[in-house]
Amino acid sequence: MREKAIVTLADSNYFDLLVELIKSIQANEESKNISICVLDAGLNKNQIKTLSSLVYSIKKANWDIEVPGYKVMKKEWLKSQVSRAFLPNYFPEFKKYLWIDCDAWINSWSAVELYFKACDNGKLGITQSIGPGYKIMTKVNWLFGKLAIIKSQNYKHAKSSGIDEDIARKLAFAPHINIGVFFVGKEF
Repeated sequence: MREKAIVTLADSNYFDLLVELIKSIQANEESKNISICVLDAGLNKNQIKTLSSLVYSIKKANWDIEVPGYKVMKKEWLKSQVSRAFLPNYFPEFKKYLWIDCDAWINSWSAVELYFKACDNGKLGITQSIGPGYKIMTKVNWLFGKLAIIKSQNYKHAKSSGIDEDIARKLAFAPHINIGVFFVGKEF
């Protein structure tokens, strides 16, 4: 069994960004011990041929859960929102998986090492979307001093997912988690 894989997904529109990600990984000497895997959500034959010499494996992304057609409207790239939860099904030969969205790139290998380390002992390594470069993620408008209108990504997504109001309110101010880069082990 292989130890570690970096996995991403792309369609033909994101091919150039995907290649930049791969090059940013391979620019680091430490990457020689890690396999790069790609989920194909609409790459063309020439792009797949180009990638085949750059990466360990390319697999066609699937809808791993039942998703109504009207919600995805032939947007194959949305498979990234689902398939990342099923990485061991696509690449079962690995123990640990680092997901990186194809529009990201590696600036410092130490960040990759931190994600791999976070996965030790069955843990999930993930990062909050907070920092000096991020806009305010939550806004509250107070009416009459006591009634609040909450505007947050967490609250909005909780409500659109059918989560009860009491729980949605608790989630409204929870840290926003970025799923563009995360790390998980097979045991998770």
